[in-house]
Amino acid sequence: MNNITQSAVSQQIRNLENRYDVRFFERSRKNFSITPEGEAFLQYAKQIYQTYRGIEDKLEGLKQRVSGVLRVDAIGSVGLHDLQPVIEEFRKLYPEVELKVNFPRFDQIYRNVAEGKTDIGIVAYPTKAQGVVVDVFHEQELVLVCPPDHPLAKKQKVKLADLTDQTFVGFDKEQPSRIALDKALNDSNIQIDHSMEFDNLETIKRGILVSSALAILPEKSVDIEVSTGELSCAPIEDLNLTRPLATLRGKGSPTTRPMQEFVRMIKQEEETIHHPPVKIEAEDTVKA
Repeated sequence: MNNITQSAVSQQIRNLENRYDVRFFERSRKNFSITPEGEAFLQYAKQIYQTYRGIEDKLEGLKQRVSGVLRVDAIGSVGLHDLQPVIEEFRKLYPEVELKVNFPRFDQIYRNVAEGKTDIGIVAYPTKAQGVVVDVFHEQELVLVCPPDHPLAKKQKVKLADLTDQTFVGFDKEQPSRIALDKALNDSNIQIDHSMEFDNLETIKRGILVSSALAILPEKSVDIEVSTGELSCAPIEDLNLTRPLATLRGKGSPTTRPMQEFVRMIKQEEETIHHPPVKIEAEDTVKA
């Protein structure tokens, strides 16, 4: 990636070890691991790199130009629906910004933000994480989704009691969206059967049709399928549950102009926010 040979990298590492009279790695035929001295050097190197990037971003900001590289990690259910109009518009408005968007698992997004591997993370049901600043910017309405020929599809609204003993398709058990939903249903003494579990929203929607099952999903995520008649949806009038969306950024990392503009556009794209944005600077480790 940097047009440097492996041998040149090894020589630079040896030069640094000789300069500081330490070993950065333990090397043997069976083991290769970083030493405490290597870990310390790595942390300072990251700080230097962030400072270097901050200088470039500051100078670009003074020139009133929005340019540079912007790395965004988003969960698939947001990135493939809510985020697409923002991505297209951002690229039109700021062609000098190299926008890189990826869709890793939610737990990997927290790690990438904390380690400075991405500039902005976008997740649902945000949790506290060390080295991460959380900004809740929207609360999505959740609705019951079903095939158009399902008996519940005829109802304008459904009640929790209608869901008892129904077959459901949902997210994997470790996904934050699934954890929040299970808790809400358990608190209401509602028992449902998840016949299939998936790690992404698009597969869940296919599962609804294949198994003639139900799902509880963000209303915006099924807009297209509902408009074409492929799926039906209805609000659950006695389920007090919304899906919070949040941006993540590294604590202490510089906030660049591209970051500011991208977040501004995300907030403009979303519907009326149910609660004012909340900023959390947390030191706890992320939990599933």
